[in-house]
Amino acid sequence: MRINFNLNGTDVEISALPNERLSHVLRKEFALSSIKLSCFDGQSGVSNILMNDKVVSASLIPVFKAEGKNIISLEHFKSTEDYKIISTAFDQAGVKTCGYCDAGKYFAAYSILNSSMETLHLDMEKSVRRILSGTMCRCSSLDDLISAVEKMMKHRRK
Repeated sequence: MRINFNLNGTDVEISALPNERLSHVLRKEFALSSIKLSCFDGQSGVSNILMNDKVVSASLIPVFKAEGKNIISLEHFKSTEDYKIISTAFDQAGVKTCGYCDAGKYFAAYSILNSSMETLHLDMEKSVRRILSGTMCRCSSLDDLISAVEKMMKHRRK
């Protein structure tokens, strides 16, 4: 099956079996190392990408659903202003990343950064804990991530 989509700003066409996982195709065909293949339930965030500006787990998506979509990997996301805001907040809050969990943490933070405060409800900390809970890794603490999100949101309000 021929599948056309935009990957990191470039129109691409691939040939793949329609039921192949998007994570496998992106890693195999495009050598995107930020997308890990060990995620089978979508909870860890290690295969997260942006698809039409929404955070999704590439490990849960059959490749045929990429047809006509705009896909951004962490490799490309690192060149954006949003990444710079998130990265600065992570640094200021002492958030560490190990390379394995980066896509989960950065794209979870991106989804928070681009959500409205109403979406996060009145109890921001509880909402942030829920959003970030699937991205936990030994390399950083949830409290550091929450601190980073608070810094990120303050920067956004400026």
